[in-house]
Amino acid sequence: MNNADFTTTFSTGEYLVVRDDHKGLTTSVPIIRLAPARGTKDDLDTAIHEALHAEFPDLTEARVIRAADSITTFLWKLDYRLRVRKEKK
Repeated sequence: MNNADFTTTFSTGEYLVVRDDHKGLTTSVPIIRLAPARGTKDDLDTAIHEALHAEFPDLTEARVIRAADSITTFLWKLDYRLRVRKEKK
């Protein structure tokens, strides 16, 4: 996956995913803002965290944090990683 903007669909609707300087933010507009991926565990956790907000907007922040951490740890143990593709010049 490159670091370009794209759209994705959750059960709550279609979201625009914008890569900018935000660590992570999901809005009701609906937009998900993420920093460009570097392939770290923290990047994976942030992406899962924001996806949970989009999919389950009524969850509390504490519940989203716990769920994202559990899912990230599970996927990381399975060797799932975000791949960062180098942009073509």
